[in-house]
Amino acid sequence: MRSLLLRAKQSSFFRATFLLAFGTAIAQLIPIALTPILTRIYSTDDLGVLTLYSSFVIVFTGALSLGFGYALVSADENDVLPLTSLCFLSLAVLTIPISLLALACIHWDILGLGALPTASVISIGLSMLVAEAFFVVRYVVLRHGSYRVLSEVSVRQSLVRSVAQVVLGLLGTGWWGLTLGDAAGRGVGVNTLWSRCGLQWRAFPQFWTRSEIGRLVRKYRDYALYSAPGSIVDSLGAQIAAPLLAAQFGIAVAGQYGVISRLLILPATLIGGSVADVFHQRLAQIDRSRPHQAPKLFLKVAIGLIAVSAVIVVVVALIPDDLWTWALGDSWSMAGAYAVAIAPRAAALLVVSPLSRSVLVYGGQRSKLVYNIARVVAVWAVMAISAREDWSAVKAIAMVSWTQAAMSCVYILLLWQITRIGASRKRSVETDTVG
Repeated sequence: MRSLLLRAKQSSFFRATFLLAFGTAIAQLIPIALTPILTRIYSTDDLGVLTLYSSFVIVFTGALSLGFGYALVSADENDVLPLTSLCFLSLAVLTIPISLLALACIHWDILGLGALPTASVISIGLSMLVAEAFFVVRYVVLRHGSYRVLSEVSVRQSLVRSVAQVVLGLLGTGWWGLTLGDAAGRGVGVNTLWSRCGLQWRAFPQFWTRSEIGRLVRKYRDYALYSAPGSIVDSLGAQIAAPLLAAQFGIAVAGQYGVISRLLILPATLIGGSVADVFHQRLAQIDRSRPHQAPKLFLKVAIGLIAVSAVIVVVVALIPDDLWTWALGDSWSMAGAYAVAIAPRAAALLVVSPLSRSVLVYGGQRSKLVYNIARVVAVWAVMAISAREDWSAVKAIAMVSWTQAAMSCVYILLLWQITRIGASRKRSVETDTVG
């Protein structure tokens, strides 16, 4: 055991992951520590608004740049600045139309978003703008392996978001305090990353020509054709349960579901998010120099994440219901039952989120898109059965969670095949070139 720990400490992968995880840990512990305050100064309806608002923003993060942001880690060096400029051009063009889409969903109660106040579209538009900008710049920083910067930004962003939400809540602003506090945190994150990445706004317009845009679109078209819609469908599969729960059981249930999900997904954010960034950067690096080592890296990361996820499920099952109520307040008597129901989904997310980055290195966007569509359909089908059979909220959440976990197992196998075949093809190309 000691030798294994020593080898882990000496591993550059471990050190990079630890650095990101440490910053992410502090960033996540801040809102976790303040959750008992938030659940007492905001109503479950207010928290339900935050959950639905966040769901919409998350679904379109990564897609407003037409998926080109995903290419920034593995793109040719000469394409990084032109590609970044194209991402911001796409963001500027698409933010208003997507905000109008949110307004339409609220007005006509599409996907259960009718429970949102109409005015929340202002917060949605603002947050989409800064969230996508953060997404793009973060990938630029990640390309260069600047893990310390990413760690620092996570803490600063989380601190501003959490403090703003508490202060605005004490001022009696209701759901506005939650959504505007979230937007403020995202804005601070963008500003900090921008000041560290070396990008200059004035360098962008020179790449906004028809010929240059056409060249980039042709070269990285798979990201626009598959990664962008795949990102939307992927996020929709993860987020659709909340609005459907709001439509069937009320926005208060969606609020409790959202808070408990964020608490349980902490390991996926803390460990999985950090591992994902390092795994992506290292896999892209290996692909360029030592492609035969890619399957080994994939299995190593997968086995470690599966072990951690199993521990999470056991720990959640052992937490007594009274402890949840004591921590969150008297109106949260069902929190323990919701936590046990959500645990399988949270554990599966911890494993899948990092491994899915292999698609961005080896392609497979088409297969991922098909999978993501199937996952959305499966969740929708479970909720339709729930409505027909008149299931309780706890049973509906549990069935959705286990369905998502089962489909994640299928996806892991698919990702393994994509990585293995992609690495094999790269070795064949290198052999032919040498020959």
